[in-house]
Amino acid sequence: MIKPIKRYQNINHLLLCKQTLFGTHSSGFQKKENEIAKYLWNQHSATHNIRNFHLKKDLPTPKRVVVTGVGVVSPLGLSVETFWQNMLNGKCGIKNLPFDTFTEREQAIWTKIGNKIGGYIDPVELDSKLDQCLAFTESSNREKSITKSRLSKFIQFGMVAAYESIIDSGLDIKSLDKTQIGVSMGSSLGAGEEMGEAYMLVENEQHKKVSPVFYPRILNNMAAGYIAMQHDLQGPMMSCSTACATGAHSIGEAFQFIRQGHGKVMLAGGCENSFYPVFYVGFNRARALSSGNDPETASRPFDKNRDGFVMSEGAGCLVLEELEHAQSRGAKIYAELVGYGTSGDAYHPTAPSPDGRAAMTAMRNAIRDSIVDVKLSDINHVNCHATSTPAGDKVELFAIQKLFENDHPIYVNSMKGSLGHMLGAAGASESVGTVLSIYHNKIPHTLNFERVDDDSNLDSNKVRIVAKDPLEIEVKAALCNSFGFGGTNASLLFAKYIP
Repeated sequence: MIKPIKRYQNINHLLLCKQTLFGTHSSGFQKKENEIAKYLWNQHSATHNIRNFHLKKDLPTPKRVVVTGVGVVSPLGLSVETFWQNMLNGKCGIKNLPFDTFTEREQAIWTKIGNKIGGYIDPVELDSKLDQCLAFTESSNREKSITKSRLSKFIQFGMVAAYESIIDSGLDIKSLDKTQIGVSMGSSLGAGEEMGEAYMLVENEQHKKVSPVFYPRILNNMAAGYIAMQHDLQGPMMSCSTACATGAHSIGEAFQFIRQGHGKVMLAGGCENSFYPVFYVGFNRARALSSGNDPETASRPFDKNRDGFVMSEGAGCLVLEELEHAQSRGAKIYAELVGYGTSGDAYHPTAPSPDGRAAMTAMRNAIRDSIVDVKLSDINHVNCHATSTPAGDKVELFAIQKLFENDHPIYVNSMKGSLGHMLGAAGASESVGTVLSIYHNKIPHTLNFERVDDDSNLDSNKVRIVAKDPLEIEVKAALCNSFGFGGTNASLLFAKYIP
């Protein structure tokens, strides 16, 4: 008779039992192996009540999620107020690249690249904002590791946008349960410049010149990591990297965390540092960039003369908060995030499916995902991904028209005429714009749009592109779309908050 074992601890314990019973060379050793393992597992299960543990629990009632803070780092400004006013005033954040600030080596490289415009962030203004950001929290051992020299540009963008959103939200993080506050901040490209420089050092056998903090500077998740470290946020933390849909997916996943009860507050968004020659060359080779070099007119979403997007950089961040938590502290509520939809084209590495099925699926899924009673007829605005590419803009308009074909007029816009394409930060910065449109009942116009394609078959009575001037209209609910290379799509459904 085998003496019962009260607690199975590890594999060595199992081996000792087998050897004691049958010897290490006994033929019975192998024959009885499964029997012993089964017996020990039964003893372990009984001890820990495993068999009485129900894996399927009753799911809690989904939480309502609201937006209580917004932050942005953009070519139109490094504060939400400046960003929004410049957008409404029709200003363009795209400029000629600042060659006078480049080194001789950088100038030599850039002279061989055709594209010399972009929506870049003023480094002096960024440095000032970063100082404010780093001074925001009290000094501690944790924060001593957060110095400018350790932060690559995309991380700086993300940290400043998160800081701006916290200030805007009025959250007193120090007084809250840090395990209930998380971060979801993604990046598409990460720190390409640092990787390129490190590779050159290794190639030239200068291994010891590679920075000891090389990895923390390049990893895409480090923007989320540093934001969490700075503010001691111990809730859910993640980082999406889904090309140009990164920011939207990051917000959508954070929304799910709160809705499912995994946290009370999430800082969510995307950040991107785009101005590295390899990125320009790569997108050029993919025939994605505009060939125009007039910064004021090169990015022209939906327009018949569009020929590609203009690179841009920056970050956007939303403070997402469980409704009851926001109400308990009397927070200002910009809008409610009510739905999140995703889809995949499964068509081509860089081109969307021509029939628009995947874009329409993402939008439809966002609407179906809503736990608040938002009808198709309530949605009167779509902030489009529309990057100013010939194929992408056309397909998105077609998908919107098909989705709302038997309903009311839909007012659409694209902020990329003003901002350029912020890549992994696009969905986040444009979500900021969508939330502000709902809050202020104003839809910014699409810069540089004049005429749609001759063969677009667009019914202008159904899908109305906001052009020339901002549109003042009550925005009850709005979709914000983001689509990325690889056929990855995300759509966020925001609605006016109704108690």
